[in-house]
Amino acid sequence: AAPTRRRSSNDTVRHLGLDWTVSFEDRRLVGAATLWVERKDPSAPLWLDTRDLDIEAVSTAARPAAFDEASPGLARIEGASWTRTTWALGERDPILGQPLRIELPPNAELVRIDYRTSPEATGSSRGRRPTAPTRSSTASRRRSTRARGSRARTLLVCG
Repeated sequence: AAPTRRRSSNDTVRHLGLDWTVSFEDRRLVGAATLWVERKDPSAPLWLDTRDLDIEAVSTAARPAAFDEASPGLARIEGASWTRTTWALGERDPILGQPLRIELPPNAELVRIDYRTSPEATGSSRGRRPTAPTRSSTASRRRSTRARGSRARTLLVCG
């Protein structure tokens, strides 16, 4: 039988901001994903799919007064009052990864997840030890790093 999601979320992610530090030596991305969530049921938790992530903290906030909906700049949003919230990772599935359940207070529209990828993350270097980029290879390395990262380090809304 085809795999199915264990839980679903009726929420919609309107914008996603990523703030990463890339370590080629450790084969990791370290940083935060900030989501602007449009909630259908303010009492329901948010469910996300993850794969090969070490979640360090999850925080929520209401949108700040100076929030620009056309260009929210979520990666480094200013003026939000962040509060840590309860979260839990579910059982790992070899195809679907791990579900992440996040408890959201009723007024929360912003969710920030601080995490790091594991060195074994799918596509992190495909079994090869990355080398330091040279001047001639920097542009192509940036493109290939983005392509691998977008496919391998997932944090997606279930639904």
